[in-house]
Amino acid sequence: MTGTEPSIEVFVTPAGIGDLEARDRFCFVIDVLRACTSIAFALEAGAKGVIPVGTIEDATRLFGTLDRESTLLCGERGSVPIEGFHLGNSPGEYVSAAVEGKTLILATSNGAKALAALSGAKGCAAAALVNVSACARVARGESRVTIVCAGSAGRFSLEDFLCAGILVEEITRRSPGEPNLDDGARTALRVARALTGDLPGFLSRTDHGRTLVSLGSGEDLVLCGERDRFSTVPVLRDGRIVAERIPEPSPPR
Repeated sequence: MTGTEPSIEVFVTPAGIGDLEARDRFCFVIDVLRACTSIAFALEAGAKGVIPVGTIEDATRLFGTLDRESTLLCGERGSVPIEGFHLGNSPGEYVSAAVEGKTLILATSNGAKALAALSGAKGCAAAALVNVSACARVARGESRVTIVCAGSAGRFSLEDFLCAGILVEEITRRSPGEPNLDDGARTALRVARALTGDLPGFLSRTDHGRTLVSLGSGEDLVLCGERDRFSTVPVLRDGRIVAERIPEPSPPR
């Protein structure tokens, strides 16, 4: 530990992160539906790494500079797969047969864009319900933690805010003292503690969840709502997201 309790702040949308001085803080980007969930699935399925980019043009330009035999274009616009890309943004697509050993270039409307914008942070990880407890472990020892909810088209997304609250709770539970929480973190924590019922059911009642159901992607809600399915953390290193396993420390004897 640093000797002082960490400060934790929650951005309810990515608005303002372009002006954020991130070099002295560890950042999490949360996009439950679906980019950060898909990233977790891809890395668990053996993907070599994921490169988040802000636009379709950035993705296709980068693809032209890499080995096409070992690189895949992935992403969505308006929750629909991008024409000409290899994969969309459904976590169920990211299986070993499709991604093992591959580098993925990911362009999504919200999560990938936010991750790309935070490439200059001291540290950055992609968080979702499927790996939220593992993500809390990576925050151990950090004095400043910023949690950015990816939202949807610049608007608030309840599922990301809920996950932010769970992440705040898990970080707090691992802290020997009481972390300093901003208004966003305190409110997200209250939302997380008030949650009752199953997570996939909760996701199906959110705005984005209803959109996915209407597009025939309702099965994604089951995958996105499986809390702590994975124990690895997707960490952004030099513009590329890679899997890191952060063990839970042994209790003192």
